[in-house]
Amino acid sequence: MPFGLCNAPATFTRMLKEVFRPIYARYPGLFRHYMDDVIIMTPLDQKELHTEIAHMFFDILEKYSLYLKPAKCEFFQTEVDYLGIHVKNGELMIDPAKIAGIRDWPTTLKNVKEVRSTLGLLGYHRPWIPNFSKIAKPLTDLLGKGREFAWDQICEDAVKSSLAW
Repeated sequence: MPFGLCNAPATFTRMLKEVFRPIYARYPGLFRHYMDDVIIMTPLDQKELHTEIAHMFFDILEKYSLYLKPAKCEFFQTEVDYLGIHVKNGELMIDPAKIAGIRDWPTTLKNVKEVRSTLGLLGYHRPWIPNFSKIAKPLTDLLGKGREFAWDQICEDAVKSSLAW
């Protein structure tokens, strides 16, 4: 992918999503990728399954002439940090180092830019926030076009409950 093209990351991601579709379909929840970061998440006692997914992954790379940098690869790890997520024995949890920054996040926001930033942070951690869409509704309502920014107690409670997990 040539450097400098404004849509190169989106095009690359879309291409990888398409070529890895068979893995996602056959092994839901056990394979993820973000840009060029890939993870296979299988429980410790399922090394054969891990190997099977890895072989399918390598076959796809070969088919589409995609390459890995061996120095950046790790296999059969029991624990790994992956894009702010800690994976242990096939289970996902938030990286404990990231939780402190989330807990210290401000609960009173001053403008739409801060609301967007907060929703971005919370959206990344959405899998760990039960009923996220309902909780975040007052915040997303603040982003409506032509709407006047009016921070109130309902919005403050939405941020607090989103950060309380």
